[in-house]
Amino acid sequence: MPVGNSYKMELFKTYSFEIQTGDMLYLITDGFPDQFGGPLNKKYKYKPFYEFLSSISHLPTEEQKELVKNEFVSWQNNNEQVDDVMVLGIRF
Repeated sequence: MPVGNSYKMELFKTYSFEIQTGDMLYLITDGFPDQFGGPLNKKYKYKPFYEFLSSISHLPTEEQKELVKNEFVSWQNNNEQVDDVMVLGIRF
């Protein structure tokens, strides 16, 4: 659902969940999963991206930051960046 006007306007859904000390919350744009690259020059996609974030979520945030940057650059290879990319990680 876009934040602005669109041909498909629906109500936003509200979710709640329990947060515990040490949990990581990631806020992302679609730029990383939609980036073309890799050995077959395909999109990274959401499932592998979520699995990647899950695999590094236990690490210190500064280390995660470097791993996310390295993963993106490695995946992108020589392709142009196709969209904005934002990955914000918050440890509670």
